Amino acid sequence: MIWLTWRQHRRAALFTLLGLAALAAFLIPTGLGMHRAYDRDVAECARRAGTGLLLPPGMQCPAVASFEAEYKPYIVIVALFMALPLLVGLFWGAPLVAAEVDQGTHRLAWTQGISRTRWLVVKLSLVLGFALAVGAAYAALLNWWVEPIARANGERFAFPAFDVAGVVPVAYTMFAVALGLGAGTLWRRLQPTVATLLVVYIAVRTAVTTLARPNYRAPVTADLPASAGSDGNVTAGNWLLSDQVRDAAGRTLLRNGWIDCDTPAGCPAGVHNWASYQPADRFWPFQYVEAGIFLALAALLLWLAATRLRRLA
Repeated sequence: MIWLTWRQHRRAALFTLLGLAALAAFLIPTGLGMHRAYDRDVAECARRAGTGLLLPPGMQCPAVASFEAEYKPYIVIVALFMALPLLVGLFWGAPLVAAEVDQGTHRLAWTQGISRTRWLVVKLSLVLGFALAVGAAYAALLNWWVEPIARANGERFAFPAFDVAGVVPVAYTMFAVALGLGAGTLWRRLQPTVATLLVVYIAVRTAVTTLARPNYRAPVTADLPASAGSDGNVTAGNWLLSDQVRDAAGRTLLRNGWIDCDTPAGCPAGVHNWASYQPADRFWPFQYVEAGIFLALAALLLWLAATRLRRLA
């Protein structure tokens, strides 16, 4: 059974490994260049800037702007890397049951003294094990590669930097494979399985990113001065969720914006800025929460798939 599973998936495994090698060939040299540039031009300024929402008075970090301008095109590449877990699901999860049932080859295995449970356990052990190894490899590589960009522009929490860093890519990969397997036991044909995987995966990822992620923990709120020099501290890595201008009574005068008066005396009495944000030190707890959500969904899908598999004719 192990030999048969290897024969069935060896081509997909070869293409996956070739894809990882091509990915590494691009990420390693460009990542080394970004890390050197960050350490040389930005790291010291970021250290002096601290972790507050605002820069210390009179402090500027022009190197941050130049670094971001130089490597800004890479943000588009980061967004493209988000598709990697989905591709693993398409090439490994979707055909796992759907292709075999569609072609009728599963009946041959079950008539050779191999139970459905053993058939599924062997396939899942090899496919999920391979997917886990692939997910861990590119997650580690991407986490190292994207770190200078995310630290320089303060977007470690936000889309797409959060989605390709840390441990969540591994959880996304497990979810995509399990979703492909579950959809295959539902439709039993490859084309509708692939369509279901695409739609559901994108919908769930979008919902978690936009609705759940900002609320894993209650945001921190802060009143901030509106006087000159209150520039935002982008290198701190805090996730700004909302910014407003408020009066002395706490009434909102302007949403999604700040006021920066030329001098403290030039500001209207009592007017100040207000912010709601997630502190930078919550990055890893947020990673673990989101990874847990997708691993739980993957486990549920695997259980449902195993239950349906017992009913296949």
